[in-house]
Amino acid sequence: MNRYSNITRGHSGFTIVELLIVVVVIAILAAISLAAYTNFQTRARDSLRSNDMASIMKALDLYYVDNGQYPPSVTPTGSVGGGWEISNDVAAGRVFMQTLGEYVKAKIPIDPSNQGAINYRYISLNSGYSMPGNSCTINKPFYVLRVTYESSNNNPVSSGTAAATCGGEGQWVSTSTVRYIAPAQARM
Repeated sequence: MNRYSNITRGHSGFTIVELLIVVVVIAILAAISLAAYTNFQTRARDSLRSNDMASIMKALDLYYVDNGQYPPSVTPTGSVGGGWEISNDVAAGRVFMQTLGEYVKAKIPIDPSNQGAINYRYISLNSGYSMPGNSCTINKPFYVLRVTYESSNNNPVSSGTAAATCGGEGQWVSTSTVRYIAPAQARM
């Protein structure tokens, strides 16, 4: 008698159908948990962006108290920023908003992704700045910070909120994923 004959006669083990069902169930559970994990990561990065903006704004206010003006926005040679200092558009050896170094506890925050259009932007404008599209002038120095959120659900500012206003009109208007921030003295 063959010593393996008992194995083939009994019904011990799983059928192919049972194994396929288990594999499909595991795949569905993995897909659900992966989607939840990705959403969690997006929310965490957007929360960090909000915290970074608060830190940068505090540092800018401290700089203003010490110097009577906001630090100039420095754009690297060949930059495509149009006057904006951009966190992922830095020359070799230069740090984003490096003039704030002594006013920030750790290091100057940069966007957690910092790739493509997802970045931090800063521009400093002098007093006497005339807002395009209307006839009023902001007579105090001010700055504008721009942050891009990955999800519109994570933006703490609703769409259409003006960051800098003059006579009730705004130049920098937040959208569902882009937030513009200006200090209170720029809001006339």
